[in-house]
Amino acid sequence: GTRAAVIAFGTKVDVLFNLDNATIKGPKTANEALDTLKPSGGGTDMKEAFVDVFTLVTLIARKQAKRALFLLTDGEPNIGDIEDTKSLAKQLKEQNEYEIFYCRNWKRN
Repeated sequence: GTRAAVIAFGTKVDVLFNLDNATIKGPKTANEALDTLKPSGGGTDMKEAFVDVFTLVTLIARKQAKRALFLLTDGEPNIGDIEDTKSLAKQLKEQNEYEIFYCRNWKRN
């Protein structure tokens, strides 16, 4: 079946749930978990969010699974080196076969 991971990021990065989280049994429980997300304010540390995708998500992903990364953000990366952030995104896309979708000005109601 379909598996998902959610990594929240602002000035710090936090894994809300990962691919191997047994409590997420489908879209309903995933949405309930997403409802707990609250804006943290501060900066936008996309680089560290991408690092967590590499170190926490990609390592436990099924080898043949289709991989998609939905980047839901209210702004541009403003913590860390932008070139490092771009390089990590490129590696996720080219070497790890992620499709990356960027949704700017995203706010959950």
